[in-house]
Amino acid sequence: MGRMIPGSVIPVSCLIVMIASCALAQGGSDLSLAINEVMASNSETKADPQGQYDDWIELYNYGTAPIDAGGLYLTDDPNEPAKWQIPADDPAVTTIAPGGYLLIWADGETEAEGLHAAFKLDAAGEGLCLFDFDGATLIDIVTFPQLPTDLSYGRWPDAGDQWQFFVAATPGAANQEGYA
Repeated sequence: MGRMIPGSVIPVSCLIVMIASCALAQGGSDLSLAINEVMASNSETKADPQGQYDDWIELYNYGTAPIDAGGLYLTDDPNEPAKWQIPADDPAVTTIAPGGYLLIWADGETEAEGLHAAFKLDAAGEGLCLFDFDGATLIDIVTFPQLPTDLSYGRWPDAGDQWQFFVAATPGAANQEGYA
């Protein structure tokens, strides 16, 4: 097993493989989107349309024009960049206004109302990649550490380079300063 990153359960060797796998696919996307906040163990923070407290991923449009995320890909497995495609048949649901957010439930219930990814998040920590419409061009990547129940992890400020823990999660809203 490789060297451990302080405060993390993900070995450095696994992180390097994940980043290298995603970087090989990176061709440079011009979409102004970021994986902005994640919650991998949701017990009372926010319910999905079915009233269940599932894991969630928040995307943020930091650009100046609306972006339809329909057709983009999210994955928790860098060896499977096209693991789940955001449905492209309802732009009213998947279009993110400038400075806006899109919440995706990570519960494996793809047939449920709302946006539900075909995978769940691992509260022990893992990586997420957002890929462009071609399923190969990397838009964004995050590796999050172990997350206790109802604690989110996100960028500060929105779309920024600094990642923090947030006791007061903000799904679908601006991140508030948290813990470094």
